[in-house]
Amino acid sequence: MRATERLLEIEQLCEPHLQRQAEHLERYSYYWLTSTNTLKIGWDNAPHHTRLENFPHHKHVGQMENRQPSFETRLEEVIKVIFAALSQSH
Repeated sequence: MRATERLLEIEQLCEPHLQRQAEHLERYSYYWLTSTNTLKIGWDNAPHHTRLENFPHHKHVGQMENRQPSFETRLEEVIKVIFAALSQSH
């Protein structure tokens, strides 16, 4: 993967959907996409996967159907995961 593709992936993440009430973050979704808009990981807290540990926080890995518990709920945490993945692939 070239450096420009990595930058495009990060740029595509940086437009998260956030819904706040006062200082509390009620709803969020962060999606890490490739330069061709393929899902790498998407984090959100939509309350529709009640059987997952850490409900409602979850992530979609590689495809929307692959749902896993998520403990990254803030953008800063998500960016750390992405940078760690990019540094391992380099």
